[in-house]
Amino acid sequence: MDIGIISELFRIYGDAAKDLKKGLTIFPFAYHKLLQEADDYKARIRLVTDLIASMTEEQAVRIYLRLTGISSGSALDALIR
Repeated sequence: MDIGIISELFRIYGDAAKDLKKGLTIFPFAYHKLLQEADDYKARIRLVTDLIASMTEEQAVRIYLRLTGISSGSALDALIR
């Protein structure tokens, strides 16, 4: 996998972790409570790292394409199961 995809996912999710309202729109539902309970930005970045590390290569590419607007996907597509 291209390291650029991982770097871009980290940047996108990291930026979203700064703004909780935005973060709740792109993070999987299972991470919402964890984000809200995170004490500081460092704790949120740890969640970003855990999220990306939990993705399969296929998931990472698919999510990268959706978050960057390269592929619109479908609202019915499950990004992370």
